[in-house]
Amino acid sequence: MSPTDVGEPPSIDAKTESEPDISSPPRSPRLRGNPYFWAGILIFVVIGGVAFNIALTALTENCTAQPSNPALYSVPSCGGLLVIALAGGIVGGIAVGLGVLLLGRAGLAPSRRMPLAAALFVALLLVVAVVPIAFVPPPGTVGIPPQLPFPIPVGTTFNVTQSQFGPYTQIRVPLDPYAPYAPIYIEGGWNATDTVCLFITRSAGADLGPGAHSVCGSSVTFAFGITSSTWTLLFHIPMSMTGPSGATVVITQSVEIVY
Repeated sequence: MSPTDVGEPPSIDAKTESEPDISSPPRSPRLRGNPYFWAGILIFVVIGGVAFNIALTALTENCTAQPSNPALYSVPSCGGLLVIALAGGIVGGIAVGLGVLLLGRAGLAPSRRMPLAAALFVALLLVVAVVPIAFVPPPGTVGIPPQLPFPIPVGTTFNVTQSQFGPYTQIRVPLDPYAPYAPIYIEGGWNATDTVCLFITRSAGADLGPGAHSVCGSSVTFAFGITSSTWTLLFHIPMSMTGPSGATVVITQSVEIVY
């Protein structure tokens, strides 16, 4: 047998037709039509961002520690806001976790994971920051109005602005222990730099109840008959009133209960 009849061994560099080419890294799947990729981004950024924004807003919002009458202050109770913050944080955490899981199933190349993670984190922060700007709450009283002492002594001075709620005091009026059937009056007076209204009403749970009295003016003395109950006295300039937007009030006659 001649040397030409003997086949030379195949070269190491030779590749059979069935052998895959492993010299180049595998291509990352197309992301444009990948449902896992886009669903992960949507849940991570949008749902997670809105949920975290709700939690952050609830933690930083003004609240009242007296949940028995939150409508008086036009703000929610602190306990209710804490529940909202916890719920928002839990929903946001679930959204972020689910988004990461879906993005993991999208089959991203390792070289793309870190840039995508940084971009998603920035987008999440942008959503948290932009949501309050995009959805501006309606105008209204912000914060808890200042609470006045009771009785309100002569010389007490405070400012009143045009709003739904303003400086207030809340009192529990008992019966006269010596004459339970004696009439009860609340009386007082003030001078103001502009027209100011006093709203006197029974407090009923979380709302202002019936039995209201109201008087407005810049120089006022008043006396109203009331019953034994919990009452709220509220100084304010109604939103419907044209003209003054603010005034300074000075109590000229002690605001007190008289039997």
